[in-house]
Amino acid sequence: MIEDQGDCFQKIKPLVRVMNFTIGIALIALAVLGFFAATLQPLLFLSGLYLGLFGVMILSSEIELKFIEDYFNFLKTLLGRGIFYIYLGSMCAPETLYGLANPITWFQLILSICFYFSGLVYLIAYGINRRSSSKKGLY
Repeated sequence: MIEDQGDCFQKIKPLVRVMNFTIGIALIALAVLGFFAATLQPLLFLSGLYLGLFGVMILSSEIELKFIEDYFNFLKTLLGRGIFYIYLGSMCAPETLYGLANPITWFQLILSICFYFSGLVYLIAYGINRRSSSKKGLY
């Protein structure tokens, strides 16, 4: 459960959770595709492994597993999730846009945009929540 969520985030929380669950599954799919593409490239294999693990982390945080809440506290805050999702957006971004004929490049680009959008939603919700909390004297 995200600890510092305010009223503004409660209104869009179901939509954001569905989007995050979907992009978590898509991230795991991208990792699997990366395994097949990384036949002789060990760095691509490691990148796919990390993306797969991050996808599992996202799914686990959305279903609120205790393990994730205990060991990855940054996923319990709006700021932590926002920064993490923006980082994942940069990890998923295609290296170049010259290969737009390749469907995997399109998949990477769309997934990256979704991560950036989700990260920005979390950061905006954090800013609004922090501003409303400071007006109430909580900060």
